Amino acid sequence: MTLRPTLPLTAAGLLCAAAAAAQEPEGPPRGFVFSGEALFATQPSANLDGGGSFTVDRWFAEAGGLAFLGPDTAAGLFVGGGSLSYGFGDPVFAPWGDITTTEVSALFRFPGSDRVSVFIAPSARLDYESGADQDDALTYGVFVGAAWEINERLTIGPAFGAFTELEESGLSLFPALLIDWDITDRLNLSTGPTIAATEGPGLSLNYAMTDEITLGLAARSESAQFRLDDDGIAPGGVGEDESFPMVVTFDYELYPGTGVSAFAGVELGGSLRIKDSSGNLIEERDYDPAPIFGAAVRLAF
Repeated sequence: MTLRPTLPLTAAGLLCAAAAAAQEPEGPPRGFVFSGEALFATQPSANLDGGGSFTVDRWFAEAGGLAFLGPDTAAGLFVGGGSLSYGFGDPVFAPWGDITTTEVSALFRFPGSDRVSVFIAPSARLDYESGADQDDALTYGVFVGAAWEINERLTIGPAFGAFTELEESGLSLFPALLIDWDITDRLNLSTGPTIAATEGPGLSLNYAMTDEITLGLAARSESAQFRLDDDGIAPGGVGEDESFPMVVTFDYELYPGTGVSAFAGVELGGSLRIKDSSGNLIEERDYDPAPIFGAAVRLAF
């Protein structure tokens, strides 16, 4: 069992949807809302301890929708997929190649009281290297949370997740905090979709320059795990890429829920790990701070 403060990719997207749903104004339900998002990011080069370097290009796309069943009740379904394309400069250390991700997730929101919304978000996902056994690449779990509307400027509450891991008998448990705080009319601090090397939640400080343009600073801890193929140094094992990205973001909203974003920053505290199928560590390589940048587009109607 592992206790970690990070969120899997699926739970991250659902957390963002939950936070957005919590801010829906009171009144008649809006019916069905479709949403879609696509992101591309690149890490040009990162030097590895012990010699060598690597690059990685990442893309992810997700589509789905929320059905508003009442003023404080909603249910949604989301499907997404993407890839991580690694390139290693040292043929002696090239632990994996291209990684594929597929996910299916749901979101249920219902009222806990007049000022409290409760969220339940089950999900399942596949993460595997090309050629790996997909039957051994499945993880699943649930994310739950509650958000209190303290006043019109602040919504906050606890959350908790429990997800299986790719290692045998592995279980990841983590606490989280839901927050949406309008510090001023233009400055906001929130848990939400920080744009970085991959999709995921984190803490974002955003300043609305105009109604359409927002500048932000975002940071989070991220960990990508995936099943390896049967030909490497850990046949059927697990690969992991862990880092702490910090980025500056630029967001242009064309109309509510639809817009484009660009980001640039650095990945700190990076580490690549190789484990066998039982979770035993075989090799670990830290890597130097590395630049990351990219763009995203989102739509809702």
